[in-house]
Amino acid sequence: SYFATDNPPFGAVFTFYLKEAPKTRSEARREQEEKLFKEGKPIPQPSEDERRAEAREEKPHRVFTVTDETGQVVRRLTAKAQKGIQRVAWDLRYPPSTPVAGRENFNPLAETRSGMLALPGTYRVSMALRVDGQLRELAGPVEFKADVLGNTSLPAPDRAELVAFQRQASEMARSFLGTRRLAEDMSGRIEAMKRALYATPGASP
Repeated sequence: SYFATDNPPFGAVFTFYLKEAPKTRSEARREQEEKLFKEGKPIPQPSEDERRAEAREEKPHRVFTVTDETGQVVRRLTAKAQKGIQRVAWDLRYPPSTPVAGRENFNPLAETRSGMLALPGTYRVSMALRVDGQLRELAGPVEFKADVLGNTSLPAPDRAELVAFQRQASEMARSFLGTRRLAEDMSGRIEAMKRALYATPGASP
């Protein structure tokens, strides 16, 4: 039969090895409970504060920081803290210019959109491990080079000037989108105030 698979990721691919993966409070508690169960010992019940801490705990994850030749951070990538050989790809793009929207719970491993392509040149990447809000450096910085493929029909005479213009346009778009979302939020609050006034018996007409 025909074989099909995903294309390899575009960009700079970082390969790394993690010997051990940290455990969350919930995972550590369950391991301890299994051990006590096998030994025939009583299993203590977690307190309300312990359960609340487990629910609010940020899952351990790796943080990859990409910097340019001047040391400026151009992108941060996150990945699960799994043991073994893993790979993470940077698509050679800057962060998106669109404002953050929505009321979803914070998820450090959620996929993020990308912005415009970064300038070709020399970059560095370092890897850290974030556990329980604490960041610990593990490796790097490692230097790598990003080149232009040269397959553009109408290449820009000055790539730096093109990126500067794209950044300016992205900043304008970000300001516009942020202003529009603020106006929509204020409009929703006004409507909620109207409903609250009409639902309050003692409110003045």
